[in-house]
Amino acid sequence: MAKYFRHVDNGSKETTIVLPSGEIRKDIVRNIRQSAYTDAEIMAELPARLRLTADKLRLTADGIDEVVVTVELVSAPLTDDSQASFKRAEMVAMLVDGVETILQLDAMGRGTLEISAADVGDEVLVIVSESHAGNTIEIEVHE
Repeated sequence: MAKYFRHVDNGSKETTIVLPSGEIRKDIVRNIRQSAYTDAEIMAELPARLRLTADKLRLTADGIDEVVVTVELVSAPLTDDSQASFKRAEMVAMLVDGVETILQLDAMGRGTLEISAADVGDEVLVIVSESHAGNTIEIEVHE
């Protein structure tokens, strides 16, 4: 279960401390408590993330076969570990095998990348978000 916490300062109070020597000293004690974020606060205050899903994880290097990667703008994990979708258009930066690709998400917060390969080159293509936190997808490329 995902938990995010903030520290809330509830002010301070003056207290009297008696030292072993009998000396009396006034001190200020801060009253700070830990407070868990609610789902609404997670949605409003924590940065959006990207969820990447692929229709398959194996690609034939023939220039015809393709993998469709869906990119979705989502919240940080909520208290039940689900992620809510953000419904807004946004530009995101992706790295596809180390090459930056800019993708415009639609008003529903979604976009797709269509990936194909003409030769094997790297045996694994790595797709990761550069502009947001999120997961990584590895696609195996074979002849």
